[in-house]
Amino acid sequence: RYWLTPPELEHFRHGAWDPCPYPWDGFNAISRPWKKPWYLNPPFNRATSFVRKAIEEDGPGCIVFPITSPTALLLRAHATIRSLGRVRWLEVETNDPMPHGVECAVAWL
Repeated sequence: RYWLTPPELEHFRHGAWDPCPYPWDGFNAISRPWKKPWYLNPPFNRATSFVRKAIEEDGPGCIVFPITSPTALLLRAHATIRSLGRVRWLEVETNDPMPHGVECAVAWL
């Protein structure tokens, strides 16, 4: 399914180019350069791929994307958040690290 930007978020678009238009009609924004400025409402199931592409494009642009509830709460509280990358937490009994780790962040309030 595709989810369109709701009216209350349209002000972020400001007439910018949309690399994820609806309908898609075979358009592949991941494999081509983006016009600037861009506004990105990525497909939620492919958000990571589109965010990587947005970083590659290096702006100017605006991304609206889903986040977890704890992250949203911390942002609303004006926490300072920094990525820790993939953390390989240790198993409590064996002390073995997780095989692949989990993307984590640290927050200060």
